[in-house]
Amino acid sequence: MTKVNSQTYSLFYLQDKGRFVKFSAPTSAYIIYKSFRINLLTGTRENIEVQDFLSRLEDIKLFNNFDNAHVFHLFYEVGYIVENCEELAKENIPLAMEFVYQNSAMFDLPKSGEVPTPEPVQYPSFKKYKQQFRKGREKLLNGDCYQFNLTSPFFFKFSQSFSPEDFIGKVWKNKNKIGAFAHCTFVSELNQLFLSNSPECLFQFKRSPTPTIYSMPIKGTEAVLSNGDRNKAWQKLKSCKKNEAELFMITDLVRNDLTRIQLSPSIICAKKQALNVPGIVHQFSIVKTHAMRGLNLLQVIKGLFPGGSITGAPKRNVLKILKSLEGYDRGFYCGSTVAIHKNMKAASINIRSCELDFGSLEMKYCSGGGITLGSNEASEFDETYAKMESFLQLLKV
Repeated sequence: MTKVNSQTYSLFYLQDKGRFVKFSAPTSAYIIYKSFRINLLTGTRENIEVQDFLSRLEDIKLFNNFDNAHVFHLFYEVGYIVENCEELAKENIPLAMEFVYQNSAMFDLPKSGEVPTPEPVQYPSFKKYKQQFRKGREKLLNGDCYQFNLTSPFFFKFSQSFSPEDFIGKVWKNKNKIGAFAHCTFVSELNQLFLSNSPECLFQFKRSPTPTIYSMPIKGTEAVLSNGDRNKAWQKLKSCKKNEAELFMITDLVRNDLTRIQLSPSIICAKKQALNVPGIVHQFSIVKTHAMRGLNLLQVIKGLFPGGSITGAPKRNVLKILKSLEGYDRGFYCGSTVAIHKNMKAASINIRSCELDFGSLEMKYCSGGGITLGSNEASEFDETYAKMESFLQLLKV
């Protein structure tokens, strides 16, 4: 077993500055399960339930400023609690992690270290995917849902050890390929790195000039064979009625989610825009609503989490359907990471994300896509692989 000497820290990309901020020296650190939590600083188990953790989010008033950084990793499965499907949540898997940091400073990425190319251990098969797809399609035909986001895990193994900083430097070596909501947390007590190169936000809170909450759902994907083909790929994606319907459906869902936070009407301020990431092009919308005084983090999470783009519509039904279809725990992937520090109040949707264990040198990466009645099983399976390959490109020289 390889033990990394780094201390626990979190990095968040500040797109307007083109740099990362580093939060370090945690004064509290917890991993939260359904019926208990583990204090990562002391190793003690405490009988604090996940509902108590969520209730404490009410104390995070978004109109206030916070000198100490608060970082919350909401794993996908805590969405079962938020959406009142508590029976779906297992007792023995993490639902969230919570950190309060004492120090913050701008951070220059380390030079790329020696990180070997990960070897595939387990990939999803088309046979299994086809079965999941067809069972899900029956739910669409029965009217149980209108869209669901079907995902699959990929497992990798590295042949030699390296540091979290080596990996971070490798993934984010090219500044042009850093996602707008890129971030990571290295948890020294677990010897694990949770990294996301996400381009997608669950929400952003802006206090001025007018208090506003924004959300940016992403739906629709087209592979790009080379940079010269980007415009061609975008024109193909933009003209696809299936992808358009998928984006508009989730945009409406997010619009409704934003409205129910404080019963303040939301509006679509950008629709069907292009988003370029390594090897693929997406389309997205931007939705916003007015934020009123007294707004707290729990209200926002109850309104928006888990994100509509990585679940489907209607959200609660889809959570139950996906639980029966996928057969694995998404965990960090498709969850959201919330960063609260001074004027920074935002949350990602953790697509393009991995969990890396430095003890076993194993990495889990997941990807997927939205399924409607207009979807083709082979095309959707190819899209799942294209998104995985997009992330692996970041690890290549």
